[in-house]
Formats: sequence, C-alpha cells, structure tokens
Amino acid sequence: MILKILLIVLLSILGFVLLLVLLVLFAPFRYRLAGDFHEDIVAAGKARWLFASVVLDFTKADGLKYKIKVFGIPIINSEKLKLKKDKKKKKKEAEELEEVISSGMDEVGEAAGKLEAAGKTETGEKPKAEAISGEQSTGENAASGEEAKSDEAEAWNKGEAQEDNEEEDLSVMPTDEEIKKSKKQLKKEAKKAKKAEKLAKKEAKKKAKEAGESKSAGDKINEIIDNLTEKKNKLIVKKSHIEQFLDKPYVKRTIEKGKKVLKKLFKQILPRKLDGNLRYGLSSPAQTGQVTGYLAMILPLYSGHIIMVPDFNEKVIEGNIKMKGRIHLGMFIIPAGLLFISKDCRKTRKLAKMI
Repeated sequence: MILKILLIVLLSILGFVLLLVLLVLFAPFRYRLAGDFHEDIVAAGKARWLFASVVLDFTKADGLKYKIKVFGIPIINSEKLKLKKDKKKKKKEAEELEEVISSGMDEVGEAAGKLEAAGKTETGEKPKAEAISGEQSTGENAASGEEAKSDEAEAWNKGEAQEDNEEEDLSVMPTDEEIKKSKKQLKKEAKKAKKAEKLAKKEAKKKAKEAGESKSAGDKINEIIDNLTEKKNKLIVKKSHIEQFLDKPYVKRTIEKGKKVLKKLFKQILPRKLDGNLRYGLSSPAQTGQVTGYLAMILPLYSGHIIMVPDFNEKVIEGNIKMKGRIHLGMFIIPAGLLFISKDCRKTRKLAKMI
C-alpha cells in the first residue's frame, strides 16, 4: 500500500511537471503594443500567458508604470511600490534629523556644563581669599597698623596669584577656534603629502620613459617589425583554420539547420498585425534623403503596414504605431534543442574549440 501511494504521488508530480512544460512550450504568449509620439510620448502595452498578464503604461512625464495580474488579481503594482519607497525615505530622513537634533542638544548641554563649572571656580574662590584677609585683619588689631597692612597686602597678593594660576589653567584649555585651526592644518599637511606622492610617481614615470627612450631608434623599429610579422603569421594560420573548418560537410549542415531555426525564431517574434505612420525630418535635407535611402533598403519589412513620410523642410519626428502578435516558444525551442544534441553540432563544437 505504501509503495502504491508513493508511486501515485511520484506519477502525479511527474504529470504536473510535464503539463507545465507542455504549457510553456505550446501555450502562446500574446502581446499588444501601441505608441504615440507627437508633442508628448505615450506608450501602452500588454502581455498575456494563460491566466497571467502584465500591463505596461509609459508617459514621458510620469515614467513607466506596470501591473502584474494572475486570474485578474493584481499581485505587483508599480505605483504602490513607489509609495512604499517614498515612505521609507521619509522615515529615514526623519530619523536622521532626530539624531542630528539630539546630538546637537547633547553638545549644547556639555558646553553649558563647562561654562557653569568655569563660572563657579572663578566666583567661589574670591570670597575665600577675602574671608581669610578679613580674619587676619581682625585678629591683628592689637598689633601695629603697619603689620596689619603688610599682612593684608600679602593675603591679597596670594589670592591674586591663585586667580592668575586658575586663569592660566583655563587659558591652557584649547578653544573651538584653535581646534578648527589644528584640523585645517592637519588637512593641509595631508594634501601636501598626497601632492608629494603624486610628484614622486610622475618623476618615476619620467625616469622609466627616459630609460625606454634611451634605446636606439633602430632597435625600436626592429621590435615593431617583429611584432607585426608575428601578428601577421598568426592571422594567416587562423584564416587557414577557419577556411578548413567551414569546408567540413558536417559544419555546413549545422550552419544550414541553424539558419532555419533563426528564421523560425524571427517569424515567431515579428508581429502578426502592424499599422502606423511616421513623419520624419532631420536638420538638413541631405540627411533626410540619406535616411530615406536606408529605409528603402528594408521596404519589404514594413511595406503595407507603416507609412513613411519624409519632411525636407522641418526637423521633426512624430507618428504612431500599433502592433499585435503571439509567440509559441515550442516552435523554435524544440528545433534548437534537437540541433544542439545532433551529431553534426557536437562535431562542430569540438572542432570550433580547437581553432
């Protein structure tokens, strides 16, 4: 029973895979395109395969828009994807702004804290010096007036010395301007180092060139001649190998079969219905005439489908086009696969690797 169930499951999987392969090979891809280009460029297209479809809309102003549907249900929509991307960008920009603001506020808070600390040190030590001088003056009232004055002067000088030392300590701390100047100096030094490296490289190249130019003109001419003769001999040998390769009968058969496969491919890709008109004119009548001559060379491809109207007086390109077609992949995949595994093609590939 278990083996039977396993066999049934395997056969059903193989059948499903085979069905998908057959659908891909023989179910046609249908497409329809339309375009109009006058003052504005407008284009629309639709491709269908089985139950899936792709819808395209293009305008010069709005760009390309597309939708992918399966069983009529939209799966991918370019407009919705664009809106999601815009939302993500806005979120990122808002987060970056918040980070910048928070970092700026932190820097401001640190700077304010430093200023407060500096202000407290200046204002908090002066009263101490004054209190010490006052105690000394009251305690020495019994002494002579000259000694009191001298003690007060010494205390005041000590206080001033302490303040000067504190100011010197504060002055030792680098300011923002000094930091900026040091950064600029470092950048200038780095640029100078880069310039010196570039100059050294240029000098080394010049020396190498001078060493190469030191060779005699005759030696250089002989080297050039030897190189040219060597290349010429290689090309002659390669040409003879290619001629021998193309003369092989199995190579000729492979090329003929390949041409047939390519014809089938172009027949499948080319539209079954094609209608349109085109008015064109270039900067000069001579150029317009040249383009008209080139288009006449491929007249069988579009005759009866597209009307070409040259304008020799005005520089203009405008018109409209409509096309419809279908592609059967199996019509050229199967012949291409058979050609690839054929005996002639295998021999041709082996011989081509030896050239």
